[in-house]
Amino acid sequence: MKLVLTALLFAIGTPALADDLAGSVLVVGSSINMRVLLTEKGAVDGPALCTNEVSRKIRKLLRLEVQVGGSWKMKDATTKDCFEVTSFKILKHISGRPPVIGILTEDGPNFIIKGEDGRVSRLSDITSGLTKLKGKKVILDLKPMDAPGQKDISFKVVSYSEYPE
Repeated sequence: MKLVLTALLFAIGTPALADDLAGSVLVVGSSINMRVLLTEKGAVDGPALCTNEVSRKIRKLLRLEVQVGGSWKMKDATTKDCFEVTSFKILKHISGRPPVIGILTEDGPNFIIKGEDGRVSRLSDITSGLTKLKGKKVILDLKPMDAPGQKDISFKVVSYSEYPE
């Protein structure tokens, strides 16, 4: 009876603190002791994410600000250990520009990306590394090119990464 009562108290005595956190993704430590943190701009410390499949995806999102949903895993009744992430949303690049997320496709001599919002952007002067991601979902930081006389606006790729799936 004592064991059942203790187990019941433990189960109801560790509240799940559901929350949303936002911050820049920072990965610290060696590959064995790697931790993923969400930090404020310019900071080197912040809440640690518990290691799970979603946090493994998030650790690939360096130079991005993300919002995560989940709950706190507790060390004891009053001390937070790490944040157990269940979902994430990419908010912006550290440059402040919104990310363009979509499938990279080739359109004749040009590459284009159709964003999740349906907007199509024509890319100019992309690197060979980015061309290798053709057909994959990517995250781009785009800057409009000043090209007088062109009827279509083209965009310069400032940074890119493959979307972690």
